[in-house]
Amino acid sequence: MKSESETSPRNKSTYKWLDGSKLMQAFWANNQPDGRRMCVFSNAEEEWEDGDCHHKRPYACFTKG
Repeated sequence: MKSESETSPRNKSTYKWLDGSKLMQAFWANNQPDGRRMCVFSNAEEEWEDGDCHHKRPYACFTKG
């Protein structure tokens, strides 16, 4: 997931999935997004935080099959 704006957003509604679809449900941690980063990751409590897009993190993908 990534923000659709070129500057870091503080508004949770500005985040979209990479395919451009709207974010219908979110699991933000307290005080997140804090508006300093453009991408999102899941923390140890499985809550979302905004983060740097250039950091590599483990991920899982889901496809309809």
